[in-house]
Amino acid sequence: MWPEDWAAYLEICYPFYTAGADPNYVRPPVITKEEVLRHYLRPDGEFQSIDLRPELAHVRCPALVLAGTLDPVIPWELSRQLADAITQAPVSYVQMDHCGHGVWRDAPEQARAVIRRFIDEV
Repeated sequence: MWPEDWAAYLEICYPFYTAGADPNYVRPPVITKEEVLRHYLRPDGEFQSIDLRPELAHVRCPALVLAGTLDPVIPWELSRQLADAITQAPVSYVQMDHCGHGVWRDAPEQARAVIRRFIDEV
């Protein structure tokens, strides 16, 4: 995807990042660097093949992985693989039903409770 398509992508696809595709959802302001976007999203760019799972074995601090069962970007099965790849530290994996990419948007109170519990237990 090229930056000239980015506005259309955000308008059409981004609402589906949340469960229920709320047509009134307003994306928070984000600074996007066009040259970085072009680099990673070009057809032969790193975004097409990047896989950092091997590096996750080097994580040494407690980690929390939140997964939405309706995530169209990182399916929960992949989030589970990411959590499983952290082998040298305690990992809390929480899969949240009826949530998309960003569980804090779809279930803010539940996500906040999970995050707070994780922080309190570390």
